[in-house]
Amino acid sequence: MTVGIRIRLEPGWHTYWINPGDAGAPLSVTWHLPDGVTAGALQWPAPVRLEEDGLVSFVYERELLCLATATTSRTLPVGTHLELKADVAWMVCRDVCVPHDAVLSASVRVESRSEPAPADMVSALTAARDAMPGVDAGWAFQAAATTGAVQLVVTPPVGTDAAVLTRADFFPEARGVIDYAQRGRWTTTGGRATLDMVRSGGDLPAGGLAGVLVWASGEEGAPKALVVIADRVP
Repeated sequence: MTVGIRIRLEPGWHTYWINPGDAGAPLSVTWHLPDGVTAGALQWPAPVRLEEDGLVSFVYERELLCLATATTSRTLPVGTHLELKADVAWMVCRDVCVPHDAVLSASVRVESRSEPAPADMVSALTAARDAMPGVDAGWAFQAAATTGAVQLVVTPPVGTDAAVLTRADFFPEARGVIDYAQRGRWTTTGGRATLDMVRSGGDLPAGGLAGVLVWASGEEGAPKALVVIADRVP
């Protein structure tokens, strides 16, 4: 089953992505689940870039709805009532930043068949899934680092013009590797696109570079957002 943590924001306020950027703190969730229930990693929608007072943050405005997949053991008897609980902490900012925390809970019952959820819940979860960056095996990614730069090389699927990448923003998941104030520079050659970014001093993770590519709404020939898992190359 799918569970969600939703933060609704007043106009002018924002909260933060898994990598908040130069300032802020992301949503944190600690699950307290009954025996026979496990929860997967949080799934984050694509963020937007916010520049204020010389700082760059990766944020959500109006609303954040993170999803997670909760799995129940097949040995749980039908009719079992389950109490799902989570300790949740988050930060919202406008002119000032305010930390919040709460204990959330939801009760569910093990059934022998699926029951339709309320229409408003279905609508919210559908919109949240649509906002999630996609995973497409047709795209290939590599990453490399030098003393002062980090490079992301993207090979799009056959039939996709690499020039579409020059209009994408890259949001890195790892903190402290890239200078966020500089968006980087895209170049294209031989059907590939390369994003050269200024390194901020942190080391590129041994496993490579993870993050998301995000295009402006309605960008022709591009997905809304795409998960990046780039292998590190020498």
